Amino acid sequence: MPNTQLHAGFIVAAVFVILVSLFIYKTKWGFEIRLIGANPRFAEYAGLSVSAVALYAHFVSGFIGGVGGAVEMAGLYKAFIWQMDPSYAWDGVIVAMLARKNPKFVPLSALFLAYLRVGADFMSRRGDAAFEFITLLQGLIILILASDKIVNYFKARRLRADALRGEALAKSAAEALR
Repeated sequence: MPNTQLHAGFIVAAVFVILVSLFIYKTKWGFEIRLIGANPRFAEYAGLSVSAVALYAHFVSGFIGGVGGAVEMAGLYKAFIWQMDPSYAWDGVIVAMLARKNPKFVPLSALFLAYLRVGADFMSRRGDAAFEFITLLQGLIILILASDKIVNYFKARRLRADALRGEALAKSAAEALR
């Protein structure tokens, strides 16, 4: 589109969101990836090769990342421009955490992150706010998302301990009645 940085990569990204959603939720390989992601020990017990599935999941994600990078370079630049550490990998981690492992929410979380980045750039150019403020905000988002996981882990651990304690009490009460 003229006077913007929007190019055909937007269509390619939309197609890949649909394809990845179908791959993850409608194929055997997607089921294996989700199962191993949820519980690798159970998946191994069920007979899945965790290392093989992890390998092809990395190949698929690498292919998608490569296509995304190629479309970005072809859509925006006339020549290859080398940038040291553009931090796209960390952007991907943040987008994935915001999307909560659901490919359908990747565009929304990516737009949110882009909104933060563009807003930070605009604030640093027009106002007194430093661009690093957005980096701090991204760190807080990661901490909030990670804290949710940590709280859930400790909650599940406490529930398991309570269940084991209740089972031990029931067993001792049953033995006392004998």
